[in-house]
Amino acid sequence: MYDLEHNTTFEENFHFWIRKFLDDKLFEISSRLLETEIDFNIYSEDILNFDDDFISLKELVRELSSKGLKGLSTYAVPVFKFEEFVTKDKRIKSITQINNNYISSYIKREFKDYSKITVQNHFTFLKIFFSFIEENNIEENNNFEPFLFKIGISRAGKSINPVKNKEVNKAPVFLNVYEFDKFVEGIENFPFKGGINIENKKKFILKTLLYTGLRVNEVLNLRKKSFIDSDEVFKINVVGKGNKHRNVFISKKLIEKELEAVSAIKEEEDLLLTNKNGLKENDRNVYNLVREVLNFSGIYKEKQGPHLLRHSYATYLLSKGVNIVKIKELLGHSDIKTTMIYTHVDTEELEKTSSIFNWFFSINKKRRALKPSFFLIL
Repeated sequence: MYDLEHNTTFEENFHFWIRKFLDDKLFEISSRLLETEIDFNIYSEDILNFDDDFISLKELVRELSSKGLKGLSTYAVPVFKFEEFVTKDKRIKSITQINNNYISSYIKREFKDYSKITVQNHFTFLKIFFSFIEENNIEENNNFEPFLFKIGISRAGKSINPVKNKEVNKAPVFLNVYEFDKFVEGIENFPFKGGINIENKKKFILKTLLYTGLRVNEVLNLRKKSFIDSDEVFKINVVGKGNKHRNVFISKKLIEKELEAVSAIKEEEDLLLTNKNGLKENDRNVYNLVREVLNFSGIYKEKQGPHLLRHSYATYLLSKGVNIVKIKELLGHSDIKTTMIYTHVDTEELEKTSSIFNWFFSINKKRRALKPSFFLIL
C-alpha cells in the first residue's frame, strides 16, 4: 500500500501511479511471454525508474509490444492519453479532484468523433487504472482508509455507462457458486513450487483470505499469538486499519494443518508469514498468488486480486441473512456505508450464492444462530 499523494506536485503523484500500474500489469502478463525472470526484472526496473520522462516510458511500452507484450499497450495507451489531457489542466492540483464529472467531460471532449466501442474501451481501462489506485492506496486524512474515486459510479451507488448514458445497479465482483467450488478445488490441486513448506504457506494464505474476509495486510500481519484455540474453531485476533482490533473465526478443519506448518518454529510474537530472509512477506506476492490460482482454476473476473475473495466472503454472509452491522464488524469497516455496497447484489444472485453454504451451516438450537463450519458469527 502506498500513500495516495506523497510527492510534491500532482504531476509527480500521477506519474508515480502510472508507473506502479504498468509495472503491475507487466508482471501480470509477462510470466508466459518473457523468456526469463531476468528479462522481467530489467523491464520492471526500467518502468519504475522513468520518473518524469514519459516519452521514454512510451518508447519502452512500444518496445515491449514488439517483443510480444501487446497487452501492456492495451492498458497503457488510454492512460497515456488521459495523462496528456489532465497534466495540461492547470485547475487540477490533486489526484483527488478527478471524479465522475471530470472523466465524463474528458470523454465527451476528446472522443466526440470516435465510435462507441472506442469510447467504451477507453473508459473501461481508465476504470481499471483508478481501481488499481483504490486497491493500493491509503490516505492518512481518511482514517488510513483508501481513497475511492468511484469512477463510473453515481451518487446513488449505481454504475454509469458512458456510451448508453444509463445507470445500472452497482455490485461488488464476487465468486459465484460454481467459481467458489472451482477455486477451493484449485487451492488443493495447484502445482505449488518450492517444497511442502512453501505449499502449506501459500495454502494458509489463500484459505485465510477466502474463509475470513481479511485484507491482505491483515493476513500478512498475523502472528502465532493471533490464533486462539476455541473448541472447533480458531478465534483470530486481527489488527486492522488504524491499529483497530477485531476478532474473526475459522474452522480448525480448514486451516489446522497449514497453521501448524507455518507456526512450527515460531515464537508467540513472530509473524507467521515471512520470506527467506525472515522479513514480512511482500503483499505483491499475495496478489500474484491469488491471480495464479484463479487462472489455474479457470476463473476470470474484472478484478483478479485478493479483494475478490473478501467481496465473496461478505456477499455470502449477506446471502445467509447475517445482519449488515455484524458484517461491518467482521470486515473491519469504519463506516457502514462501505458495507452497504453488498446490498446492491441482485436478489436472485444472493439466492444462488446462499446454496454455497448449505453444507457448511448447521443450526445451533441452544444459541438459535447459524453456525458456519469455517467461521462463526457471534
